[in-house]
Amino acid sequence: MIVTDKQVAVLRAALVGDDETFERLGGESDQDYGDAFGVLMATAFVLAARRRFPGDWSSADVIRFVGQVRAGYDDQDDSVDPGAAEHLLLAACAIRPCPQASTRRPKPTRSSPC
Repeated sequence: MIVTDKQVAVLRAALVGDDETFERLGGESDQDYGDAFGVLMATAFVLAARRRFPGDWSSADVIRFVGQVRAGYDDQDDSVDPGAAEHLLLAACAIRPCPQASTRRPKPTRSSPC
């Protein structure tokens, strides 16, 4: 997969809240990102999660972090689902990926985040 300078610019605009640049670059009709942009975003998320939770961390650390972020964010409509946020962070910090679908939801732990 090749990541282009425009894809990096769109991601950077999204991360810093530059909506004008994000819409302008991301909405260009001649720009076909395909799956590459999704992979770039997912990779950036995993790297950020692992930088936030390096070394020795616990599920409680992740839960506390999500709570702190939600408390500082105007989330009156509950647009940030705490369970989903915790699940994604735990999966990003795990050595192995979570299964795609599961009917059973075990309690998250460091060795089994799903």
